[in-house]
Amino acid sequence: MLKQRWLGQRISFDGHLCTVRYVGPVKNTKKGDWLGVEWDDPSRGKHDGSYEGERYFQCISGHPSAGSFVRPSRPSDPPLSFLDALTKKYNSSDGPKGTAAEQKIQISGKTVEEVGFDKINRQLAALQELKIVVLDGLCVAGVNSSPQEAEDNASHPTNQHSRWSFVEELNSKDLSIVELDLSRNLLETWIDVIGICSALKYLAALELNGNRFRDTDCLSSMAASRSFEGIKLLGLNDTLLSWDEIVSITSNFHSLRTLSLASNGLKTLTNPLHIKGIDRLDLSFNGLESLQSIACLTELPNLTCLSLRSNPFTLSLPSEPFRTQSSSTTIRFRSLKELDLSSTAISDLSSLDSVSTFFPALTKLLTKQAPLTATPSATLHTIARLPGITELNYQTITRDTRQNAEIFYLELVAKQFASATTSDEEQEIRSKNPRYKPLCEIHYEPEIKKKQPEQADAGTLKARVTKFTFYISKQDLQKARHQFSLLPKSTSTSQPPTSSPKPHEEDSQAQPPVLEKTHLIPLTISTYALLGLVARLFAILPHSIKLILETDEWDPIGGTEDEEGWSVSEDESDDEEIQSEEKGRELRGNRKRRDESRWKRRKMEIPAGTRMVGFFVEGGRASVRVELR
Repeated sequence: MLKQRWLGQRISFDGHLCTVRYVGPVKNTKKGDWLGVEWDDPSRGKHDGSYEGERYFQCISGHPSAGSFVRPSRPSDPPLSFLDALTKKYNSSDGPKGTAAEQKIQISGKTVEEVGFDKINRQLAALQELKIVVLDGLCVAGVNSSPQEAEDNASHPTNQHSRWSFVEELNSKDLSIVELDLSRNLLETWIDVIGICSALKYLAALELNGNRFRDTDCLSSMAASRSFEGIKLLGLNDTLLSWDEIVSITSNFHSLRTLSLASNGLKTLTNPLHIKGIDRLDLSFNGLESLQSIACLTELPNLTCLSLRSNPFTLSLPSEPFRTQSSSTTIRFRSLKELDLSSTAISDLSSLDSVSTFFPALTKLLTKQAPLTATPSATLHTIARLPGITELNYQTITRDTRQNAEIFYLELVAKQFASATTSDEEQEIRSKNPRYKPLCEIHYEPEIKKKQPEQADAGTLKARVTKFTFYISKQDLQKARHQFSLLPKSTSTSQPPTSSPKPHEEDSQAQPPVLEKTHLIPLTISTYALLGLVARLFAILPHSIKLILETDEWDPIGGTEDEEGWSVSEDESDDEEIQSEEKGRELRGNRKRRDESRWKRRKMEIPAGTRMVGFFVEGGRASVRVELR
């Protein structure tokens, strides 16, 4: 006798789960009925529910290859009751021969002796002592007390009396289960879930991932609320439930704190959840695209952790401020502290500025594998734009890390201002960088060097040259010319070069301590050639000097987080170097609006080699200090 099948029935064929979506004939096939099934694994199907241009059923998942037709006579895996599955896995000593407890472990043809497993099996056999139970993928069909009864009563899914008789038997076992995983089973009605939970008075966590439920009508009963009274964690991943069904289901879990709704194809959350105590919500792997689609979540006052991982989500601002159904004022996620935006569609750095607006309490953020992370220095940008976060991609943000990121951001925006040619462009830069002005008040306001309005045509020699300013202290220049004089040996050994004044003469003449020379140099020459050119400018030998490029970026001088304020280096030579550098900048009219005792210009040596000068220098101007080796 063929088994009776019905719409919405859950079946397992060789361990692969599916749901019956159609029962009846199919045109242009052999006589007899077919089962139109939707596979949980879409790769096992062949179509979307249509055959030869005629549609027989609709796949809820929407996958184009999730459906196929099978004969009702095809052998299926036997369903189990909850208690039978529990006994089979955790008390296998009473099970049939060939169970895992009686199977011998063999490696290379040799039987391995199991040591200590008898004690573990005895502990697991005490079902009343189990606290964590995982019955994932064991073909659990409901509360019925045996596989045969589950199969016989399945033809009458509305027969609640039969089910509750088995609930009483389950209740007599006095189980102490706290965490229960019933994922990827044959559950199809919430009556069975209510029956199982009603017998587990200590249950606090329930995982129902991968099941397919036919309706939620039975959840309106008082028995549902009593059965789910103590549950604080609920997993409904990959159940393909609509948002309205989820709202209805969760309204019976009054103690709920953690809710997982991943992989349900959700695109818009229309109505707010009724349980206001939820503080952790997982919406990963859905179809949510914007802040507007999750606006109703702002009515969860205790929500502190939200995952939007692998959604086509962006942080673009809505055209109109979104509002709740109960309030006409603009709202924010005021209590949210942890946000997962990994693998989302966020690509624009400026969109990060809205994070502080809509998530003002945010402290932890994940952005891994989002297009945003492909942007150069994305981590520094994220830290600088979000002043409240203390952890980014599982990395703690230290005080030094934040300071470096904010200074980098300041200098980068300053370069944008330097490139702006009109007031409208400057205003646009300010609007895209709202953190610029507050950071200037915290650190300093960068010097903005406006570019010359006349720009050379691309490809011309003028467009490829840079105005270099080289400067060397008179003291270093005298030493270089005295030690490596270009004059004949007899002249240089008898007395110092006449062109170099004596120290006391230099002081009396009050000459500047720094000598500068300016030269236009193509960026395509090698650093070897640059070194030789500088040596000719100052009439010294190239191997006696090194070139130090002064960048537009600034670094803090000394100091640690544990010290009060900042301090300079204890090395006296470093102090002299800093003082000499400040004097040189003062002579060139380069005055900064910042505390010079705390900051110094970042320096970089240009090594002699075959690389082009353009590898180290960019822009139309460069300042290089010449020092003795």
